[in-house]
Amino acid sequence: MAINNNAINFRTKFSKHIQTDIEHEVFVSAFEKFINLDEQTAIDILWRLTYNPYSEALWTIKLDPETIPSEMTAALRNELRYQYSQCHSNFLTVEVPEEYKEAYSLVSSNTDSITAYIVYKNCNSILYLDETSVQRILFLLSSDKENHYFGGLRSLDFNVGEAEYLKPYKAQIYTLFNVMYELHKSEGRYNSNHTPFQELGAMIQETGNDLPFTFGDEAVEATETTAMEEPLHEEISFQAEESVQKIDVFNAITAEKVLEHKDVFFAFAITRDMSCLVELSKLGFDLNQVVAKEKAISDFIQAAEALSV
Repeated sequence: MAINNNAINFRTKFSKHIQTDIEHEVFVSAFEKFINLDEQTAIDILWRLTYNPYSEALWTIKLDPETIPSEMTAALRNELRYQYSQCHSNFLTVEVPEEYKEAYSLVSSNTDSITAYIVYKNCNSILYLDETSVQRILFLLSSDKENHYFGGLRSLDFNVGEAEYLKPYKAQIYTLFNVMYELHKSEGRYNSNHTPFQELGAMIQETGNDLPFTFGDEAVEATETTAMEEPLHEEISFQAEESVQKIDVFNAITAEKVLEHKDVFFAFAITRDMSCLVELSKLGFDLNQVVAKEKAISDFIQAAEALSV
């Protein structure tokens, strides 16, 4: 059922940006379309406008993003949210357990109701991965290294634009996700007897690896430099269930090696199958570097596939 269009009455914060009667008619028509959308579509548009004020999503309500003045973008997004909430009760309302409320409020107060809703939804979805994957994301989010916490945000199923927008709030997001994880853990929702990669975060933190992702000749040069700077027979142990893989010299992560073992790297970096780390370890790769370079590996594989089409 369509909402009564007469209910639209722009607030001053938004109406002051409208210059002519024709503009007013255009925006009234757009808002009429917006308040008649289903809630999930409305939320999706508002979120897209949050991290990209000129999102193509505006075309859904017949607004050309290129015609929106920069000084109007924030007001437009906020007015869309307000007008929709006037016609749909409990819009963007999230029912969170008592144990989450303080952490959720921390995200909401540092961002807004739209961002907090999306962050909570993503965290709640990712929380149902295996415990090892959750621990890995928490480790990445807790890191001070930008490439690590950016990877943590990406692992929460945010795209590049979303993760870029959320970087300033990574501490609040970590707090919320950690509280959610701890409650699930206390309720016995994870199988504590099957955590083959439990020490992975500690291993990465201990080594402090933050090497560039290199290919071809650059990869050879980087490998030779590393060999001069580090002990020749550096050894690392990685426990996978009941077996221990020990490697004296690791294979460099080069373009050739990624393509040679494309299926395994694809399963890890694209489909996020953490069990593939066992196979990569057996193939002689440093798992610290594999995890640190996950995004670069993913980008390379996708680029390679695009070129092969």
